[in-house]
Amino acid sequence: GGLLPAMLGGGVLAWYLCVYTPLKRRTPFALTVGALCGAVAPVIGWVAAGGEMADYRIVFLAGVLYLWQVPHFWLLQSRYAADYRNAGIPVFSSMVSGRGYGSCCRLWVFALCAATLLLPAFGIIERHFAFLFVLFPLPLLIGFSTRSESALFSYLNLFPVVTTLLLFL
Repeated sequence: GGLLPAMLGGGVLAWYLCVYTPLKRRTPFALTVGALCGAVAPVIGWVAAGGEMADYRIVFLAGVLYLWQVPHFWLLQSRYAADYRNAGIPVFSSMVSGRGYGSCCRLWVFALCAATLLLPAFGIIERHFAFLFVLFPLPLLIGFSTRSESALFSYLNLFPVVTTLLLFL
């Protein structure tokens, strides 16, 4: 793939090991730093395939994946909070009051929904699939309104799969 994808991969590895990993034991907000690693992965593939790193489509897609990782991990961490605490990793849901945790998670999911709805508008998803992306956020919003963490978590797990499938259609 060339020098740039290798440099991006090395940069992500260094960021993960030298910045994110040490922060995990210090603050529950380390995820906002560590999510950059997951967001850069498609950029590496894009650049390796010959695309420009500054192309708005891959930057936007990386941003959407960044937005997805935060609520996904918060819900995972909430589900296994005792295990994280036993490992000495601060848990976001226990550092913030119940309402604050829900508000933060809801804000991230709403940002994810808004960004997802923009994928067809920016030409990242074919316009004839735009109707799917209008429907896509509905289960997320229903999951929040019914306060069903397990349904919300399951649906968030499907997000990267559905997005990837629609990118190739």
